[in-house]
This record gives sequence, structure tokens and C-alpha cells, in this order.
Amino acid sequence: MKTIATIAIAALAAAALAQDAVRTPIPANAQKGVRRVRGNPAAGFVSRKLSEGASLRFLDLRAEPSDLGPAIERMPQAFGIAVECVKADKGADCAMKAVKKALESKEAGAAIAIANEGADAPSLVVCPEDGMAVINVDRIADASAEVFAKRLAQEMWRAAAFVMGGYEVDYPCVMKTVTGVADLDANPLQMTCPPVSGHVGANAGRFGIAKVQCVPYFIALRQGWAPPPANDAQRAEVEKWEKAKAARAAATNAPAAKTAAPTPAK
Repeated sequence: MKTIATIAIAALAAAALAQDAVRTPIPANAQKGVRRVRGNPAAGFVSRKLSEGASLRFLDLRAEPSDLGPAIERMPQAFGIAVECVKADKGADCAMKAVKKALESKEAGAAIAIANEGADAPSLVVCPEDGMAVINVDRIADASAEVFAKRLAQEMWRAAAFVMGGYEVDYPCVMKTVTGVADLDANPLQMTCPPVSGHVGANAGRFGIAKVQCVPYFIALRQGWAPPPANDAQRAEVEKWEKAKAARAAATNAPAAKTAAPTPAK
């Protein structure tokens, strides 16, 4: 059994590396020497649309919204689709009505509400046929801020996967069977595994959601489409990249070293 488990984990790791290799390619015309410049992971990820379409939209309807950026940061890379999170006021509407209104705008191909629905309401309601879901934070809030943030991230990934055709699995993944918060807490993972992520991404077209390429900032610099730097880490990457290009250009334009003429054979 241990051998089988080891093989399964190795296969998953290989699939993950293969998936990242596909989504974060180094351009064929990258200059030698420049290509070897290491990037700083702190610069984060950036994405660009590869096709026209809507997005997978999270609606933060909570009375006290918080930053959900860290929870969805890896979704565009994992799913290969456009993902966004917006704060909204549901007013007198229930969360489900607010989600329906978001879908009517045509800017969202699928929508997931994050709301305070009360302790008696279900913790997660998913309607894949309609491309919508509601996460009830009141059912997962009885914990420290750190534990709550982890639970919410897990529910967001589970909701996104279930809405767009994902499924439960028996290997390491956030998509385990959940019957309560104890199951969430027992699972250390907060994102989907490559097989589920690939399945979700393959279904994007059915929801009219745009495909995207999501790569580390330093890769986008090398590919020539990185947006202007938004923080110190990204500015440092731009400076390092410009120095690397200048050094390569200087080396390319340097005069060729003279070599001694071969001695004629006697």
C-alpha cells in the first residue's frame, strides 16, 4: 500500500510540474545568459487574457469584508481562466438573488457569493446548472482569524470547482468529502489538484469564461508583456531584468577576440 501511495503522489507531483511547465513557458527566442536570471517569487503572479469572455466572479457580500486576494491568487494559474473578486452590497436581496444579478450582467460567466446567511442556513450551496454558488461564512466563523481564513479559502476553491464541473477525489487535494468544519480543518490543502484543475479549466468555454495565461512576474517580463510594476518586489525585478539585458547586449556587441593564425603544416 505504501508503494502505491508513493507512486500516486509522485504522479501527482509530476502532473503539477508538467502543468506549470505548460502555463509558464520560457520563450524560444529568450537570450542566452538573460534566461538564467532568477526571479523573485515575492513579485507575485500576473495574468493576461488569451481569449475574450467573462470571468469567474466572487461576490463578497459580507457585512465586514476582508481581503480575499490571497485566497484566489493561484486560481487563474490553476484553472487557466479569468477570476475576480468584487465587494458588493446585497441590500434587501438574499445572496442567491445577488448572484443571479451578477450573472445577468454578462460580465460573470459563473458567480459565487460569500455572505452572512446565518447559522441555520447551509454552509455551501452549489447550483452548477446555473453557474452559481453561495458560501455561508457564518457556518465556518467559529475559529481564530487564521483558521477562518484557511476555511474560507478552502470553501472558495471547492465552490469554484463544483460549479464548473469539478469532483471529489481520494488523493491529496482540497476536493475531499466534507461533512463539517472538522473535515476542512483536517485537510491542510487549500487548492485543487492538477486533475481537478484541468477539468475545471476545460469547462471554461461552456460558461463563456475567458482563458488566461498566469505566470510569475519575472516570466512575464521575459515574454515581453508584463504590466508596469505595482510594488517594490516587481520594481526590483524590472531593474534586474534591464541590467541583465544590458549586460547581454554589451557582450553581444563586444569585438571578437583575435585568435592566432594556425601554424602551416610542414
